[in-house]
Amino acid sequence: MTNLKKKINELEIFSRIRELISQQPHMHISGLHGSSRAFLCAYLNSKTGQPLLYIANDLDSAEQLRDDLELITDSKNVAFLPAIDFEPYDAGKPNPSLVSLRLESLQHFIESDNWIAVTYPEGISETFPTPEQHIDHQIYFKTGNEIKFTDLQNHLPNIGFERSDIVEKVGDYCIRGGIIDIYAWNYENPVRIEFFGNTCLLYTSDAADEEDSV
Repeated sequence: MTNLKKKINELEIFSRIRELISQQPHMHISGLHGSSRAFLCAYLNSKTGQPLLYIANDLDSAEQLRDDLELITDSKNVAFLPAIDFEPYDAGKPNPSLVSLRLESLQHFIESDNWIAVTYPEGISETFPTPEQHIDHQIYFKTGNEIKFTDLQNHLPNIGFERSDIVEKVGDYCIRGGIIDIYAWNYENPVRIEFFGNTCLLYTSDAADEEDSV
C-alpha cells in the first residue's frame, strides 16, 4: 500500500494540485471516481498538515470513502460523522452505535490538530455538544486518581447511561455490590469496575487478564 500511495502521489495531477494549493485557497476538482477521492483526501491532509472535512452526497458514499481512507491511511486519523436517525418526537432512542461514532469523532477533534472527517448532509446538520460539555461529562480512570463509588454511581445517569439488570448494549450500566459494569460509548465491549477498600480495579471483557488500578 505504501508503494501504491507513492506512485499515485507522483502522478502529474497531484503535482498540479500541490502547485494550486500554494497559489489559491479555493479549488474545484471534478472527474474523480472510486478510491481516487480517498487518495486525494489523504494527499491534501498530509501535504497541508491541516484538518480536512469531506461531505459526501449520501450515507453510502460517505461509508465507502471512510473505508477507503482507513485502508490507505492511519485509521485513527479518520473520523466519521453519521446522522443519529432520531426525530425530535420519536418515542424511541437514538442508535447507540451512531452516537458512539459521533462522540469518538468529537474526542478526536479535541485531542488532535490533524484529522480527516467524513460525513454527509444529514450528518453534518446534527448538533454537537461543546468541547467543554463533552470534557465535563467524561470520567477518566487513571492510576493515582481518586474515584468514590457513590460519586460514580450518581454521575452515570447524568451523562446518559441507563441502569439495567444486565449490561447488553452501549449506554447500559449495572451495579451489584461493589461492582459496576459499564458499556461505554468508546469501548467495543463492556468494562467492569470493582471497588474494594481504597482500591478500584478496571477490567475489560475482551482482555480478562488485564487490569488497571485507578
